[in-house]
Amino acid sequence: MAGNESDNNIWWDIESAGVPKELDADLVYGLIQERLIEAGYTGNLRIRAFTATEESVPQWVADMLDNRIPVVYLDGGMF
Repeated sequence: MAGNESDNNIWWDIESAGVPKELDADLVYGLIQERLIEAGYTGNLRIRAFTATEESVPQWVADMLDNRIPVVYLDGGMF
């Protein structure tokens, strides 16, 4: 079966679908990518986390996501 090579854009609502403390951004990214590949989606992967405001993200979450998974703030900013 040929894979779907279209780009994969994931938007992660980190307020509604929390961030596990035991995971870092590289592991989260890798797990999502692995599951997509298993499902036949082999294109480029881009993950963005989003939340209402910068104040709604605990510092440990911002640190964990770091640059691998940028956080987009719906109030207009971007981490």
